[in-house]
Amino acid sequence: MDIDLSEWLRVQLDTDARDIADPYAEKAWHARDCVMLPDGDSPTYPCDCGVPDRLLREIEAKRQIVAPYAAALTDREMLRARMREVIYKEPEEFARLHRQESELIDRASSLASVVRLLALPYADRLGYREDWRP
Repeated sequence: MDIDLSEWLRVQLDTDARDIADPYAEKAWHARDCVMLPDGDSPTYPCDCGVPDRLLREIEAKRQIVAPYAAALTDREMLRARMREVIYKEPEEFARLHRQESELIDRASSLASVVRLLALPYADRLGYREDWRP
C-alpha cells in the first residue's frame, strides 16, 4: 500500500481535468463534430458536444475511488504514530489502536487493486513506478 500512488494518481487526474476543461488546450477532448475543435478560428461560446463533461464526471468518479484509499493510508500513518506513543504505557489503548489499524489495512487493501488499475492508463507518464502495476 502506497501513499505515493494515490498522490501521484491525483496529480494525473488533476492534469486531465485541467486539459479537458480548457477547450483551447493542445490536448482538448471533444467529439469529432464538436464546434469547439481548435481550428484557429475557435468560437467563444461553450462546447455542447458533451464529451468534456462526461470525462470530467469520470475523473470525479475516479477521485471518489482514490479518496477512501488515500484516507485509509493517511489515517494508518497517524494511528501508527499514536501506537508508538502508547505501546509500553497503555497496553489496552495500544490493543484498541491495533484493532483499528487492522480495519484500516483491510479498507486500503480492498481498494488497492482498483487504484492500481486506475493508474495503469497513466503508466507512460513521468513518475509511474513499475511496482504499482496490478
